[in-house]
Amino acid sequence: MDTMHRSDGGALDFLGEPSFRFRVADWLLNVEINRWAYERGDGEEATLARMRRRIDLAERLRLNVIWFDGFGWDPHRTPGYAQMVLGLARYARERGIRLAHTGYGGGYGFAYQGSALYSARYMGRSFENRRPWPDGAVYDCIGEPSYPTSRHHGTCLSNLPMQDAKLAEMAQFMRECEPGMLYIHDIDAGRWASAQRGWLQRCDECRRLWPSDDAAAPDGMAGAYAAWFRRLVDAISPIRSDDGSYQAERDCELAFVGPLYTAASDTDEEWEASCHYFETISRLLGPAPNVQFGIREQMLSDRKPRMRVAELAERLDAVGNGHGVMVIAFCGGDGYYSDQPVSPAATLNRYFLGARTIYSVHLGGVEPAQAVAAQYAWNADAPGAAEIAGGRAEALAQLAASQSGVLRPPEVYGQGGLLEAACGALYGAEAGPLVAEALRGDGARWPVVAIWPSFSREVRALSDGRVTDHAERAEHWRARGEVTLSAARKIGDALELASETSRDDLRWLHERVRLGSEFCDLLARAWESRASGGGADEVADAWQALAMRLRNEAPSGYVDPLGGDITGAIEIAEGLANALRSGYSPS
Repeated sequence: MDTMHRSDGGALDFLGEPSFRFRVADWLLNVEINRWAYERGDGEEATLARMRRRIDLAERLRLNVIWFDGFGWDPHRTPGYAQMVLGLARYARERGIRLAHTGYGGGYGFAYQGSALYSARYMGRSFENRRPWPDGAVYDCIGEPSYPTSRHHGTCLSNLPMQDAKLAEMAQFMRECEPGMLYIHDIDAGRWASAQRGWLQRCDECRRLWPSDDAAAPDGMAGAYAAWFRRLVDAISPIRSDDGSYQAERDCELAFVGPLYTAASDTDEEWEASCHYFETISRLLGPAPNVQFGIREQMLSDRKPRMRVAELAERLDAVGNGHGVMVIAFCGGDGYYSDQPVSPAATLNRYFLGARTIYSVHLGGVEPAQAVAAQYAWNADAPGAAEIAGGRAEALAQLAASQSGVLRPPEVYGQGGLLEAACGALYGAEAGPLVAEALRGDGARWPVVAIWPSFSREVRALSDGRVTDHAERAEHWRARGEVTLSAARKIGDALELASETSRDDLRWLHERVRLGSEFCDLLARAWESRASGGGADEVADAWQALAMRLRNEAPSGYVDPLGGDITGAIEIAEGLANALRSGYSPS
């Protein structure tokens, strides 16, 4: 079908040809890393049935990639994991949809990066540079310059036996899970200057093989990574199932991310250096039509050509080896910059035209958000799409407005807009407008619909003696609590009117939003206690009581190794209780 009809006779429009070949449905809560949005704790059978229904929804929304799980290549991270994923992958593939999985090629930021994003174990083997492999001494090579310990975490590109072990791990994952896309992350350097500095730290053997200090040179970092990527392509692309229904070269895209993945704020000179780097890798890597290079969102240059993503895509096309561009767009509503339930991020998709894959990271599990992202992934020029700015500074201001939630195009959020269309199609003619009203908030604030990651950073902030805006934070969370409680009431009213098929989904949403209002209220009290200098123990006891209640009420049938939003809420409640009791720390 080419449309999803809404209650007033309008529709989400999926006519014509898509703007991007691969369009992603986001199923994760923790940006592109982990935590399943569709974990309910009700066991594997119910989880599988729910995920099949969401695959069917992705098909309706013309989304053909599902950001499914990470971070790591262990097919046995939980009992029955590989069998479950294999069944879902085949179900999806029959409908023209791929499951995307994420993990490291090298670098292993989980081992040394300390933010809330990485507060989980890595779901695979974390390799170390050892020579001779595997029992020799650990040694340093390239790394992320801000983290000296990063230099020994599987980063050495001259250590072929270590690469062989990594390739064997990934090949086993491929055979057992049949993924449709691999997001393969190496060192988490990001920007050109950081990646260049990291290359200067290489070991003597890497320096012998690739003597140039220029990261973009054929005998520099670009040459080294081209050799690694070629080995990976050659190891993985021939994999196929026994019956031939799965052929990795045909059915699995390989997206290489890092050390360089750029930043929208890059200067024109940095962007030019980055493009030259990717051109060199593409030329040396050779033909591989299932390869993409992952970059973060990019906007405009002040010099010509102006559209950065299109420029990189054209330069790769000119190389002629079939490589594409994947844009991983952190434009808000992603739990990283903001936790807006329905984000305007995808309205910026015009800037990303030329990419093979568009992944507008947003809060997974909020189906209206998926519908909005789907509309602009199919048609980047749909009503409400952002106008292309006149210059780089103006474009970056648009990006900042999206990331913070200030950008609110009426074509998305207004009466009769895209959000209402999505909710009407999903929940029925009577319930849909109420859900849309709940999710749009009051214009300045929006409801909490997922505990993780909305509160994860607050645990650390509450213990940080350098944080001084206690009263302002208390006011913020008090106001968000009011918006969230109002949303819970509207969703409760919608429950009475919802179609039978959507009632279970709305009931879950209602429960999570009600819990969100509790968290907002207690967090406001926590910051008020910091502002007044008293009452911390009392609020800590309230947090601990909430954590105990959630543990007692929590179901036992988790499939997600991290327990989704449920266990995340328990961990955060306990963390906030401990933060209040322990007082301040200098970091």
